[in-house]
Amino acid sequence: MTKKNLSLAQIANMNLRIDYCDNKAALFACQRWHYSKTLPTAGGNIKYGVWENNIFVGAVIYSRGANKHINSPYKLKKNEVCELVRVALSNQHKSPTSKIVSITLKMLKKDFPNLKIIVSYADENQGHKGTIYKAMNWVYEGEFANEQGISINGKLIHRRTINSKYGTSSIEKLKSMLNTDMIKVINGLPKHKFHYVLRSKHLSDVPDSNQDKAVQARPERSNLQKTQTCDMPK
Repeated sequence: MTKKNLSLAQIANMNLRIDYCDNKAALFACQRWHYSKTLPTAGGNIKYGVWENNIFVGAVIYSRGANKHINSPYKLKKNEVCELVRVALSNQHKSPTSKIVSITLKMLKKDFPNLKIIVSYADENQGHKGTIYKAMNWVYEGEFANEQGISINGKLIHRRTINSKYGTSSIEKLKSMLNTDMIKVINGLPKHKFHYVLRSKHLSDVPDSNQDKAVQARPERSNLQKTQTCDMPK
């Protein structure tokens, strides 16, 4: 951890530490503390681990996301926009979620100078309405979609999970691959889209409402593969 990153964490909370974490730690956090139970595989993740009193309490993960056109609404390059894809924190964590995410945004801004816009979604089907984004002054773009997921043989699965597992979320292709007609889209409550401006310089057309999610990760810091591993909580 750099001195600058350490000071950001200490200022936020003397018992709080945030640093890059490895894939194993991020997967552990997602499977244990995120409703999706999955770690996104598309788009190369930027993974921040969260520790309180030296106990691992979760991860905050950014990624290119599943949408190949995430940058289009903002008229930016693909490596200038990314998505906040997971905030997977233990129910026992003490620091405010908004504070934890804010610190990761500062670290992201420092280490990835190409990034200008961060996108995220709040899924009402999971009881989320974007409270932390509102608290952090993210820009609300409106309702994005009301799809709850895809039902396969009666089991509801998130579209992104299906896409990661099968390489497609096309209903017809899935029916052919899985040899079943018991596949259909299930609609529910809407998702709400937000974005956060990391850098306003050179931004000309940032929309106030609707579109989609991504990051062409690891600019100068390609050695992020060397990030320290973190001990799993007992």
